[in-house]
Amino acid sequence: MTIGRDGALNDRAIMILRMRERLSDESGLGLVEVMVAIALMTVLLTSAALTLTKQMTMQRDSKAREGALDIAAQAIDSARGSKDFSALGASTWTDSMNSETYTITRSVTTYLQNSSGSPCDGSGSSSVAYKQIGIAVTWSGMANPTAPVRSQTLLSPNVTSYDPTLGNLAVKVKDAGGAGVEGALVTTTGPSGTRTTYSDAAGCAFVEQLTPGTYTATVVLSGYVTPTGQTTTSKTLTVQAAQTVAAAFELAVTSTLTISLPKAEYPPNASVPLTLGNTSLIPNGRLSVTGTGSPRVMTGRYPYQSGYTVWGGTCDDADPEGGVAANITAASMPAGSPYLSVMNATNAGKYHPGASRGSAITALPVPSTNSGTVDMADLQVTVTSTSRKSVAGLTVTMTHIPWDPATSTTAFPGCANGESYVLGTTDAAGQLKADTPWGYWSFTTSATGSTPLQMWLHPTSSIIAVAVTVP
Repeated sequence: MTIGRDGALNDRAIMILRMRERLSDESGLGLVEVMVAIALMTVLLTSAALTLTKQMTMQRDSKAREGALDIAAQAIDSARGSKDFSALGASTWTDSMNSETYTITRSVTTYLQNSSGSPCDGSGSSSVAYKQIGIAVTWSGMANPTAPVRSQTLLSPNVTSYDPTLGNLAVKVKDAGGAGVEGALVTTTGPSGTRTTYSDAAGCAFVEQLTPGTYTATVVLSGYVTPTGQTTTSKTLTVQAAQTVAAAFELAVTSTLTISLPKAEYPPNASVPLTLGNTSLIPNGRLSVTGTGSPRVMTGRYPYQSGYTVWGGTCDDADPEGGVAANITAASMPAGSPYLSVMNATNAGKYHPGASRGSAITALPVPSTNSGTVDMADLQVTVTSTSRKSVAGLTVTMTHIPWDPATSTTAFPGCANGESYVLGTTDAAGQLKADTPWGYWSFTTSATGSTPLQMWLHPTSSIIAVAVTVP
């Protein structure tokens, strides 16, 4: 150790002393330093692992794409080598190569001699000009957003491909906006047996060389529904010799409606059905849907751009905007009918003049969430005895009244059958609360000799008081 003239250690000696002290410190690294080191190491290792995984995925995807190119070329060659031109249609199958499973989808778009466009956009001759063959190849574990491998070719028929004594069907599948729906399964059944094919990118499915006669064409696509909420749709078509008959079908991606019944303070009967309203619904612009509980989740609904109005119950007079049918007149109603009051000019045949179903609930396609609340009658039921004492523990039931059960052969303007719901049991004060559909109802209790109370429930009322008297 060197000491300067001033008796102090020089700088090098001081540094050596500090290093010795550091090395001789038996306490080692602190907890904070260890945690920081571990965190840094984790970040580095994770980054390295992600980079390696990405590189391996890219390499696997690149290798799989090379195989897909070979398979697409084979599919094109197979289509070109087909000996039965008229039977060459849309199809899907799988193949394996180098431990990879591929899905091959062949689409076929047919063009007629007398048309520059799709045969589904009009009827005409059965003579085909050419077919456009499209091949799309996908594989399991495709990296996102890797596009399928695609290939196309055009094929012309030979002179013996078509028999002038036969005809064709051109089925167009379109969505709510009029765009073609690709991949819909089209099945035709008739004199030529059963044929299956798929709609192309324009939504067209061409079924050719059919024996003339009556055929049933059925269209289905998973996750799609018809305007009436059906998962399949069919039409009866007549095939004629040397002609192509065109038919249009409508399918759209389903929507899901989540509808809450009104207030917890006024519980509805769990089984009250709900009715959906839209002018496009066949035949009368509405569709009743059964269910239980709240909220009600209605899957498989058609995504009408205007959405759905909704109300409780299924009877005509439960509809806030409902009215007497045009073919019903006051003369056809029995004397004393409760519906005579809605026949006058002031009401214009409306059961609830001035009432509205309320705002429509949106119906966007899945995966969108469409929700709303249905409005119903808030009832406050009070049961008292003839001596005006509250009666507890009685079950209250309400029944939708047909206008005149004794003459039910006459056209019915309100409710064709008596819906009936148990509202609950009266409390110590002889009361209960419930939400119910609008319309003309009869209220009874479980008390022997109870006289039914009949009354209209109107949407223009807020809380409706129902006073039932029992012996």
